[in-house]
Amino acid sequence: MNCRIIVLAFLLMFITRIAIQVNVSRWNTQSIPPESSSPVSSVISNVRDFGAKGDGISDDTSAINSAQRSLSGGGGTVYFPEGTYAIGGNGILLQRSDVIFKGAGMWASTLRKTVKAGPIIQSSAMYAGLHDVAFENLAFDHDYPAQGKQASPYLVLYGDHVRGGRVTGCRFWNPLDFGVMLLDGAGNFIIEDSLFHSPGNAQGGGVYLGRNPANITVRRNRFLYLENGILVATRDAANQLKYSADSITVQDNYFDSGWWLLKEKFTGEGDGVSYTATGLFDKKARFSDIKADPRMAYHNVRVMPVKQRGEGKYSATDITDSKARFITNKVRRGDIVRARSAFAVVSIVVSETVVNVEEWMTDAAREPIQPPANGVDYTVYGVYLGSVWNLTGAAYTSTSIRSHTGWWDLDGHRVVPPMGTRYEVLVRRPNYPLNADYGTRNITVRGNTFKRGWSDQISIYAYKDAPSNAVVTDNIVEDGEDMGITVHGKNNYVANNIIRHQGCGGIWTSADDSRIENNKVYDSQWVNMSDLGCGDIKLETANRTTVADNYCERISAIDRWGITVWSGSAFRGLTDSNIITGNTCRNHQSSDIGLIASFKGGVTNSILYNNTGKVVIRGATGTLFRPKTSVLKPRLRAITRRSGLFGQTHPISLSGVD
Repeated sequence: MNCRIIVLAFLLMFITRIAIQVNVSRWNTQSIPPESSSPVSSVISNVRDFGAKGDGISDDTSAINSAQRSLSGGGGTVYFPEGTYAIGGNGILLQRSDVIFKGAGMWASTLRKTVKAGPIIQSSAMYAGLHDVAFENLAFDHDYPAQGKQASPYLVLYGDHVRGGRVTGCRFWNPLDFGVMLLDGAGNFIIEDSLFHSPGNAQGGGVYLGRNPANITVRRNRFLYLENGILVATRDAANQLKYSADSITVQDNYFDSGWWLLKEKFTGEGDGVSYTATGLFDKKARFSDIKADPRMAYHNVRVMPVKQRGEGKYSATDITDSKARFITNKVRRGDIVRARSAFAVVSIVVSETVVNVEEWMTDAAREPIQPPANGVDYTVYGVYLGSVWNLTGAAYTSTSIRSHTGWWDLDGHRVVPPMGTRYEVLVRRPNYPLNADYGTRNITVRGNTFKRGWSDQISIYAYKDAPSNAVVTDNIVEDGEDMGITVHGKNNYVANNIIRHQGCGGIWTSADDSRIENNKVYDSQWVNMSDLGCGDIKLETANRTTVADNYCERISAIDRWGITVWSGSAFRGLTDSNIITGNTCRNHQSSDIGLIASFKGGVTNSILYNNTGKVVIRGATGTLFRPKTSVLKPRLRAITRRSGLFGQTHPISLSGVD
């Protein structure tokens, strides 16, 4: 009987490897959707020649539409000299094919919506059958307050009106809805080299692809401090799979949702401010306005102990202070710097006297600025984080706030902040940097950087009844609150990603017939304990999936688990016939590799060989080992959430990761 089991196991390994080799060939050759053609006519219509003022006050909508209508069937360019063009009414309707709407630069030529109803530019059934439209070097913004459902996206194109186009070098500032929305079969579009950003308020979104989009490329853009970065939507309220999305490429973009860097709504410090393990008390506060704001049902509190003060010398990426003691004072990656009106985030502690920062922004609006002048005083703040769940209003009194999670430092240690420490109640939370719905097929996510998302940073949902064919490679994913990469469905490939300091876990999949290989995952459980089975890489209800040649290590965060083959928390299906091979896992608290079944038969027929790390097996059956995998035989200890369990705070060291 034992011989028969071994023969069947190796036969399964052989068949799976053949299938994976075939699939990897497809993964490695998947192409970016074809470039859309660009308008070729040299005809230029300057909107000033048709009466546009560009003063930000006069309604220029009619003049812009007149400039567009002046172009013949051969197309051309509608040109916007430097200025701010007020857009009213129903906005600008696309009326010609082969047209470029072109400005003098994303910081020079602005289209500003002055009324709540309608987009700035949209296609229309009145002018259906258009093709190849482009938008270059323009800014889109608005000057009216958020009014719930009255907000509209800036640029809306429908596939049954226009086919093919691109957005290049544009800026979408403070969207109340989305910057770009492609709907109803929109296809052959490219969105590139553009900036989507809010003033640090987690408001609006970048790109929305809905109702059967296909052949869309989003590349080399920046998505900053938005509620959502890119959403691929295939559902409606009643049906998760009402629509589809096919051949979507997201490549070489930069996402920063800034979940602990967002703007504050209320702040306090000094006398009268005190803390408990889960509470904030401020005798001078009046939290009533926050309690009554429905947008603040879920949000965070940032507590900011001072680590270093001084006068600095500044560059685009450095602060130098000969009197500082950055290492001694435990300054670390993720700490916040304020230098008068400037704001930055520490990226590397170089020495006692030098730190690197990510970039300089205005503290008021999180817009890019030049470095402070030499000699300007600065403060480096540490970060303790609390999470407020206020659906019932019970999290607040007029002078107190209850943190649902308690207080955490950036290494995942529970703390009680010192009395008087400055706090900042942040605006509402962000959501997804990238989320693709259940009907998405053939999505490629490659070469992007994802930072500080609240929900899963790369989230690709799918059902197992059809191949999802997702390719997620060569991304940097860090500092999120939830999972780094979540991939479901079937026939996916996740490889060569670097994932570090994720709140709940690194990679989570329920996908069948997929491969996860050559990823590096560090410190991927530090603040979100909603799923105690999460860790660096987790398989749950996944079948016939291979996890190969990954490196997982706990350096300084909590990070209980390395690689886990799991059943029973989020889903209650079978996790069967997965292969775990060639992985190196180090220093995790519960296990480096775990096969954990919370119900009988939940995890079956796993094959483990050539791994480095301690293995815990609980409830799994039919496991086959080969040499170089050590088994941790003592009983798996219970997981607890006790305060102070993991010792003292110390700065993170990720030498060799970058």
